[in-house]
Amino acid sequence: MEGYDVNIVGANDYEPTANSDIVVITAGFPRKPGMSRDDLLLANYEVVKSATEQAVKHSPNSILILVTNPLDAMCWTAYQIASFPRTGSSAWRAF
Repeated sequence: MEGYDVNIVGANDYEPTANSDIVVITAGFPRKPGMSRDDLLLANYEVVKSATEQAVKHSPNSILILVTNPLDAMCWTAYQIASFPRTGSSAWRAF
């Protein structure tokens, strides 16, 4: 409709997503009753860290969108792990 060629890929491996323009990371554990924010952060840190490492490895020029709680801490985790440059096609942007 708008003249864009779009291909959406979902997989259990990162290889099929190579050279993606946008990577959406939704991985993580849900907050359970009695679980503190810090407990959730500790549980999801390794998941987001690993997903970010793989996303950046296979799609180094992508835009990362995170949808994992606690969102602020997981965005900071991805920011630190990805090490994208401050400018250029992989620059960090706040929306």
